[in-house]
Amino acid sequence: MTMPAINKPQLVDEIIATITKQIMEGELKKGQKLPSEIELARQFSVGRNSVREAFRVLRALGIVEIRQGDGTYIASEVSEVCLNPLIAALMMQTGTPMALIELRHLLELGVIELVVERADEEDMERIEATIDAFQQAVERGADPDELLEEDLEFHYALFEATKNPMIVTIGKTIMQLFGVSIKAHLAESFGAKSAVANHRRVFAAIKARDLQECKKQVLKSFEVWQTYVRVPD
Repeated sequence: MTMPAINKPQLVDEIIATITKQIMEGELKKGQKLPSEIELARQFSVGRNSVREAFRVLRALGIVEIRQGDGTYIASEVSEVCLNPLIAALMMQTGTPMALIELRHLLELGVIELVVERADEEDMERIEATIDAFQQAVERGADPDELLEEDLEFHYALFEATKNPMIVTIGKTIMQLFGVSIKAHLAESFGAKSAVANHRRVFAAIKARDLQECKKQVLKSFEVWQTYVRVPD
């Protein structure tokens, strides 16, 4: 596998975009081992730090797996995130895991304002139903993939409650970026239960039309989630 040399500006973005494109086009296969940092740096004509940072982002998105002492591999189960053109474009703009945190922060705090203002009784019923379904999945010991689906349904119901079809479409797409990190949190013994409890607190604040309490609860969930999206050096 040979990578094209790239110009200096936006080095990390270009490495991410190139690897993602090769996955989408089938040049890189699931489970395939990537060349070493040194070799990729040579092929891309960049420094090793740029390759390392690109790997951090790709790992945070669940696209690559870093196996200690063995190297970096394309994930054995690459999410559909790689196949969505909008998400691929977003990944090209993503320089660090912190950018993902800022993106979700902006999205959810903005959405919650509209939900508090616009949600009607039908929306309330739909939101509560997603929480009930999530709790039932937790209680029966559902696997992380199912828990992720139930968790995301709550967020999708919030998007619907904004009454803005563009927010619904873009919001659902963006949330796919966070699937891997959310699932990592839900897989923890306390993770899913705490997520359900947080959803109920957010819902109670929505019903009370208490925007400040809604934002408080959203920020609380961020404190936990962001530890899973950060990728250590």
